Amino acid sequence: MTSIVTQNHTSDIPRPLALQTATEGVLPYLSTKTAATPGASLTLLIHGHFTVGSEPAALADLDTVITFDAALAHQRLYPAIDPVWSCSTLLAVDQVDLQHRQVAQQVRRLLRRYVDLHEAYERTGADAFWYIEDDPNPMCDITRARRMQRFLTQPFDGAEPWSGTLGQHMPLAETIRGCQAILAGQYDNLPEAAFYFVGTIDQAIAKAKYM
Repeated sequence: MTSIVTQNHTSDIPRPLALQTATEGVLPYLSTKTAATPGASLTLLIHGHFTVGSEPAALADLDTVITFDAALAHQRLYPAIDPVWSCSTLLAVDQVDLQHRQVAQQVRRLLRRYVDLHEAYERTGADAFWYIEDDPNPMCDITRARRMQRFLTQPFDGAEPWSGTLGQHMPLAETIRGCQAILAGQYDNLPEAAFYFVGTIDQAIAKAKYM
């Protein structure tokens, strides 16, 4: 099942369209059923096991791919979106400012490094990295990546009755500021749980005082 949500060009209400179709037929369908207007938006939700960079040809021209990760959901890291395997052409062109682009690249690089290291670390701990000579402190990458993963979680308004945590709506500038601080190691001394389900980096600092 492929679900498509389009912004109708005569209304501000998103219109969900459900398709029973192979991926090869998705883009031709969209080209005939949607209108290119300044206020239009379109989201494609595909249930499948595609690797970013090797998607079916019919999906290769999409501007943005958001990849959900079951492993993150299993750890209750919501939203369970994997920044490593998600991508956007906005970060490859001058559609966002330079600082945003650079921080996003650094965050993805750190999380990619964590993907490479964490399985060995979970099996044997820091001793697993005795052979790594070009990185003086791989444990630093691991601890910062884990803090980054938790900082990128977000409590939702709709989940308040179950989580007991107020929903947070963060300006982009605050997210970038927090990511920069974690990348720079400014809060390596805080427990990683302090970064879980908070909004700003200041909230993580305040949360750590009670842990």
